[in-house]
Amino acid sequence: MELLERMHLENVDIDRIAFVSIIKACSSVGGLKQGRLLNKKMLEKGLFPDNLLGNALVDMYSRCGDLDDASCIFKRLLVQDVISWGAIIAGYDGCGFSFEALSLFDQMQQAGVQANTAVFLPVLNACSFLNYVEHGMLIHGQLVEQNEMMDMAIANKLVDMYTKTGKIEEAESVFRAMEYRDLVSWGAMILGCADHGHGPAALDFFQEMWQECIEADKTIFLCVLKACASTSAIKLARLIHFQVVASGHNDDRDIENTLLDTYSKLGSIDDSCRVFDGLVGPDTVSWAAMIAGYARCGILQIVHQCLKDMKQQGLQPHAGIFSSVLLGCTHAGVLNEGYQFFKSMINEYGITPNVEHYHCIVDLLGRVGQLKEAIAMLVTMPAMSDMIVWTSLLTSCKTYHNVELGKVCLDEILRIDPDDASAYLLMASIYAGAGMWEEVRRLRVLRRLAGAQKKRGVTFLEVDNKVYEFVVGEKCASMIEPVYLKAERINRLIRSSAYLPQVESVVDLPSMEL
Repeated sequence: MELLERMHLENVDIDRIAFVSIIKACSSVGGLKQGRLLNKKMLEKGLFPDNLLGNALVDMYSRCGDLDDASCIFKRLLVQDVISWGAIIAGYDGCGFSFEALSLFDQMQQAGVQANTAVFLPVLNACSFLNYVEHGMLIHGQLVEQNEMMDMAIANKLVDMYTKTGKIEEAESVFRAMEYRDLVSWGAMILGCADHGHGPAALDFFQEMWQECIEADKTIFLCVLKACASTSAIKLARLIHFQVVASGHNDDRDIENTLLDTYSKLGSIDDSCRVFDGLVGPDTVSWAAMIAGYARCGILQIVHQCLKDMKQQGLQPHAGIFSSVLLGCTHAGVLNEGYQFFKSMINEYGITPNVEHYHCIVDLLGRVGQLKEAIAMLVTMPAMSDMIVWTSLLTSCKTYHNVELGKVCLDEILRIDPDDASAYLLMASIYAGAGMWEEVRRLRVLRRLAGAQKKRGVTFLEVDNKVYEFVVGEKCASMIEPVYLKAERINRLIRSSAYLPQVESVVDLPSMEL
């Protein structure tokens, strides 16, 4: 604008090219006010928008978020070429109007204008945002038909769209076909796999990226650390920790807290302590991760001390911290300590119990065999019970051979979710343990009528910094011998510790499988 004023004062003629250049400058800095002044000066000078000026104005107004003026100028253009369409479509997509952006794209195609990269990018972004994967696949096909140059930006946007919509195989197909891949490409694959429950694949992509000497950013580090926690990959977590330090991200509080949380969830208290001791002024998230780790490992005395230390530092424990503490008490089967923490939460810290807290206490009562007390708390607590707590209590009924209370739990579970197969199987096991075979057969019929399907059981095993997924009842040709050897070693350790599988009822229930 200063240049424009100088040109005006010095009586320098301002032509269309100069106006276009200055308008583009306004677009790049978001100068809507200056852009409007330019538009006004153009009209005063008698320069009515042709395609060159008009496209520049549409682009400027779109980038600055003024879609009304952008649309007004766009509609007044004598010729709406691919640049005009690209500017208005990108503007609507950039302002969050993804559906309108796709509608404009359809209008463009009906007008016979062939799209280019500048159009395809916002359109694919809109498909990703709206989860319109079928629409996106059609556009992918159109790119191929037009023999459009698949540059990195387009390929990255396709990978991003496919991963965000859960089409991991299609995303990998595009990803593998790319001649060059940057951090955006790798990040889309890693985050997409992790977000859709493919933790082992996310970690595989991360290691492949690292081998290609592409340094991860904060977002990717946070993602793969969480994937390590969900897949029990302790060795890989330590390796990623080393890479975090090597890349200079170790002073980032979000990454520090995620490292703490990862080590805590993996049961590596020593690693958690080393990270925690290196923190400068741990915050509530840091304390929550440490307390959860100690509680998960049953080290409840230190949990008490951590809560006191936290309070002394002026930090108030929140409800989520006590959820993890009570969950730790539940897994340890320590009823008295669980009650103490529950009362302390209310009386000392002023936290009103929520449904999760009540569920932990109910679960704890069930695990120690106080089933009647558990039922009494469930029906009287001032919060709605859900399927998880009833299933947990049904499991306790199986452990303690309580048929009558098991029926109560089954009725509640099926009221919430009639298709839950695990409830049928648990109750059938209780009936079988009591020799009530007619009831077992009745449940089998009911389960068939309900169409309840058993969900697959999945677990993970880390071998040589690679995470393998095991699915109950499936065999994978890619499984290497060391994986099975390690699984067998774990099985022997479990048996040597006197943890034997309960097969007395299972062998009698083959007919319960659909």
